[in-house]
Amino acid sequence: MSHLLQQTQEQADGLNPLSDEVRFFCGGTWVRLTFSPDGRPLEELLKEYFIALKSGGAYD
Repeated sequence: MSHLLQQTQEQADGLNPLSDEVRFFCGGTWVRLTFSPDGRPLEELLKEYFIALKSGGAYD
C-alpha cells in the first residue's frame, strides 16, 4: 500500500461516526480524543482550555 493511500485510510479511520473516538494528525503527532456519554460537553472543555491558555494559567 502506498504511503499516501495508507495515510488517507488512517485519516478516514479516525472519522468513524460509530465510534466514541476521533483520531487526527496534527503537527507531526497523532492525536486521539475519546468521549464519554456522561462527560462534560466538548464546547465547555475547549472554552476552559483556551481561557486558561490566554490567561497564562495551566490547564488541568
